[in-house]
Amino acid sequence: MINIFTNSVEHRANYGIQDNENYMSVNSCGYLKLLTQNSSVSRDTGRVDYQIIYIIKGKGYYSFGDEITEIGNGNIVIFQPNIPQRYNYYFKDSTELYWVHFTGYAARKNLSELGLLDRRSYFIGESGECIELFKKVISELKIKKPLFMHYCSVYLVELILNIARILAALNEGLVVSDDIKKAIELMHANYNQNHPIGFYAQKSNLSMYRFIHKFKAATGVSPLEYITRIRINGAKDLLSSSSHSISEISSIVGYDNPLYFSRIFKRETGVSPSAYKNSKIT
Repeated sequence: MINIFTNSVEHRANYGIQDNENYMSVNSCGYLKLLTQNSSVSRDTGRVDYQIIYIIKGKGYYSFGDEITEIGNGNIVIFQPNIPQRYNYYFKDSTELYWVHFTGYAARKNLSELGLLDRRSYFIGESGECIELFKKVISELKIKKPLFMHYCSVYLVELILNIARILAALNEGLVVSDDIKKAIELMHANYNQNHPIGFYAQKSNLSMYRFIHKFKAATGVSPLEYITRIRINGAKDLLSSSSHSISEISSIVGYDNPLYFSRIFKRETGVSPSAYKNSKIT
């Protein structure tokens, strides 16, 4: 279990610090993994700062009013200042979580505008980006390099924005899992290489069938269609801004056969590469 306290005196750590001078600042941040002991928190009057808890494994049991609510992995819990905090974790659930306490004159405004004060908990699923941001804050607080508090503030804002973006994507049905996100990044980096779809499935640690199914569910198109779109968009940029011939552009974006490239380009855009190039000449 990691507990990192920054600008707070040890005996005040359980109550937090209210800071109305700085935009957003981290009071404390940590990681909890239960192996052999249970963990419980009881703050009848809460704290004077905000808290975000991200459960990445297992579950927690939170008392909201007279009810005990079981909240599982993939959820974040947000506590506002001066709200009672009572919750329990049990090692039998193999619970793991990250947490951060923060304050600042813009905290309420930012959380409210991003829709993060409407409920007590939100499901965001598995987010490697959020976990990395928690780790960055913990690392800054442990090492205390120059300007570490400023870095913590930046990572905190990025964390909150990332949570809000995931929630917005979930609401629109656009959320992308980490394995598919990795495949998309690889496709953008290697679109001009003739890697088979199995290459991306393997890099995502998924079977071919599962990879294609998840990819289409996340993007709305098949992996091959997605790569084709990247190639055609790259070709459009080159046709608009370079002096390369159509044969050269065909090779640059990954097509060995210029005739095949021209056929695909026209299918995707409705015009031939030469017609597209001529339309961009002023």
